[in-house]
Amino acid sequence: MRKNPPSWLSPALLIVMLAVSAEAADDTVMSFTVQANFGEDIGQSFGSLFEVPTTDGQFVIGAGFCDVYNTHFRSDRRVVQFFVRPTDGERSFTSEPLPKPTADAGTYLFDFAGEAVACPAHDHSVVNVWDAPTASWQRREGLALNRMQVGDGVLAFEDSRVWYDGRLILDTPERGAYNRFYYAAGHLFFYHRFAGDGSGYRPWQSDDTGFAKLYACPWTPAESGPVDLSRAHVITLPFVGATTFAWGQFGGSALTCSNLGGVHVFADGAWRTLIEASLDTSYQVYTMVQFYDKLLLGQYPSGLLHEFDGQTISQLDGWPPRMPGTSPSAREAQTAMLWGGDLLMGVWPWAELWRYNPDSAQWISMGRMFTRPEIAENPIHPWEAECAEAGLVANAWGQRLTGLTPLGSSLLASTSAKGTYSAATRPDFLDDEAYAEYGAVHRVNMPGCLSAPLQWTGDVTKLRFTITDQEMLISQEGRPIVSVKIDSALAGKLASCTLGSIKSGEGVFGTFGGATVMVVPAAE
Repeated sequence: MRKNPPSWLSPALLIVMLAVSAEAADDTVMSFTVQANFGEDIGQSFGSLFEVPTTDGQFVIGAGFCDVYNTHFRSDRRVVQFFVRPTDGERSFTSEPLPKPTADAGTYLFDFAGEAVACPAHDHSVVNVWDAPTASWQRREGLALNRMQVGDGVLAFEDSRVWYDGRLILDTPERGAYNRFYYAAGHLFFYHRFAGDGSGYRPWQSDDTGFAKLYACPWTPAESGPVDLSRAHVITLPFVGATTFAWGQFGGSALTCSNLGGVHVFADGAWRTLIEASLDTSYQVYTMVQFYDKLLLGQYPSGLLHEFDGQTISQLDGWPPRMPGTSPSAREAQTAMLWGGDLLMGVWPWAELWRYNPDSAQWISMGRMFTRPEIAENPIHPWEAECAEAGLVANAWGQRLTGLTPLGSSLLASTSAKGTYSAATRPDFLDDEAYAEYGAVHRVNMPGCLSAPLQWTGDVTKLRFTITDQEMLISQEGRPIVSVKIDSALAGKLASCTLGSIKSGEGVFGTFGGATVMVVPAAE
């Protein structure tokens, strides 16, 4: 068992800066300068920088950070987004397939330090990174898949161990394994599972016969020593084998839902159970994302979002809708992202992509990420009859939208079958065209969207968000870091607009999670 840190931890992180053109002051349509102090980095969501409507009600312009956890992976919470959102909800978009990362039937996608990272659904030890110059996926060796930037270093999770900036801070337990790590609110969270001599999910009887425990360990990057488990807040879950698919945070608290339906919140130094786990009732959460003043949870089997307001959880009926002709049963709101100031959701079993515009309060269908087979209410899942004939689980080849990842001016979307299938398991009823849609990655482009990873300074930093008659542009400390050509019609509309009152630290990404934020006149 490896004791040394993964090899990727030693070199300094590289933030890929995209080539951008210089601003031309006389062509500027509007510009916002933000002074932000992110404060001590304790894993918090950084939320909104600002939002401002136009006085004619046509647009909302804003910037902030989306912190979302989709099934296995957390997004890069240091990627800032700059958006122009039409308030009527009408937006055009294009979608094009990228090369598949592997020949397998599933891809899970996330971002880290300005790179899009893909791994096969069946093997999370494989790391592929998108290389724009060659338009291909490049294999990375010795790379811990689960990692996040915290403070001046990187927190990495692998094989029941945790490293910070190359230093082992948590080693493997004496029995069982740690998994599903999450860092927020100055605490390291994880599940500790021990199967004992039994098998399958079963009620907890004693730690010697098996357990699942939930940990909240105080730790910050400023601490020089390892994680002190004696300070941990620990609860024993009611069923052996419990784990999770998603984490979230809200208002200084952290939230998890086990695969057996137990919803637990850590706040004010203690765990509290909001929903009890059950072996008889299916209740699973696959994504969590903050949206304005709520934390949204994507649930199965309703296929709907549930919201957490800091105290209770409630279901949002019709969030999102379902495509006509699909069954209301066995739906899974699996994947979320805030993009262009809208909320996007990917839904199983037909890989539906939905977009919610908060100004018009409407959900808009962006179609499916698959073309075959045609949707049906009966059977519930794609290829269900064919699976039964082949002796497979009925929903084995259902269709998942597993990742929504911002990359510059684009959003990448990944797909998967239900299972962790390698290419060798391809069934005969899927021809080349149908099989190719599993494990695919698509690049989605929509006007008014831009993102870039920020350089961590540990101090006040100045950001500038500019729209000219040619482009949208993000700069940090006077240095352009990313731009995109703006649609001339959109630029023309914006040029005729005047701005309303600016909201600092409020907006679609939630309340600003740093120390201070201020929007100052662009001329300063």
